[in-house]
Amino acid sequence: MTAPEYTCYDSQYCYEDKVSALKTLHSHQDNELMDKYFTTLLKEISNQPLEDWDIIISNTGEKFSEVGLTKYAQHLASFAEEFYIKEQKSHSESEMRGLFSSLAEIYSFGNDTASANRVLHQHVPAFNTDHMIQYYINAKEWNNARELLIKEEMLGMHNLILLENICMQKTAQCMAHITFTLTN
Repeated sequence: MTAPEYTCYDSQYCYEDKVSALKTLHSHQDNELMDKYFTTLLKEISNQPLEDWDIIISNTGEKFSEVGLTKYAQHLASFAEEFYIKEQKSHSESEMRGLFSSLAEIYSFGNDTASANRVLHQHVPAFNTDHMIQYYINAKEWNNARELLIKEEMLGMHNLILLENICMQKTAQCMAHITFTLTN
């Protein structure tokens, strides 16, 4: 991924392009080469200044999720968390809160809402419950999202978002949520 064809002219485009290349390797079931290039991608990211990490990590994590490579989104989040913890003392509390908040979302792209919840509680003291609901939706953890909606008495707009996400296809789960919506 350091060959001339991977030269970055725009960092966002570059990382999206690299994730697409990893997806192609995934479709060819070349896991060894995927892991090698993913490691290279992490090294490249680690050489970026901290202020660029948020956009790079967020876009890359979301792209991994979109193309079905949630394992790599989770590894990316773990990698970023280690780095953020090391950098925490050298940067302002508000800057780190923003990074940790984004990190929680990346964990959700990797279907790891337990880590997302942990990061929010440890590093983002005044986090918004809306975020955790969205992270459950990202990870397709419909029951957890619904449970939190009920607990926080936030059925309004969030329930519609949840309904749209669950009912992309007509399934038993979709019908159960429609029933839930109509009875509440």
